[in-house]
Amino acid sequence: MHPLPSCTQCWKDLNPNNSKDFDNLGPMCEECFTKLNAARENEYILQDSRQYIGNCMYFWALNGQGYTCHLNNVQIYTKEEAFKQHRSRSSDIPIRLYDARKAATLQVDVQLYRQVAPLPPRNP
Repeated sequence: MHPLPSCTQCWKDLNPNNSKDFDNLGPMCEECFTKLNAARENEYILQDSRQYIGNCMYFWALNGQGYTCHLNNVQIYTKEEAFKQHRSRSSDIPIRLYDARKAATLQVDVQLYRQVAPLPPRNP
């Protein structure tokens, strides 16, 4: 048994024909996390170090769509591409996607929350 019985990667391996959305994987056991990311050793993302959003890092978004704090919306580069961009603008910091994922936390995006439910009233 895996250390995390609800590991979504283990679940996917056991149920390959299920239509569950695996683009947004949930919690993974350490074994699956390590295997998944070892295959992605050459995947880098670019941090725009000129600003932060709260305590979140800001990354180049997918397909040139600006910037994002969400790892599921980042543009992925090879190591060579990321460091080439860094040489042309030193504020663009190459970060291994594996390392960013290890430091990632979950948070609730107020913009997305508003799409599913009204915001509760603030205390006066």
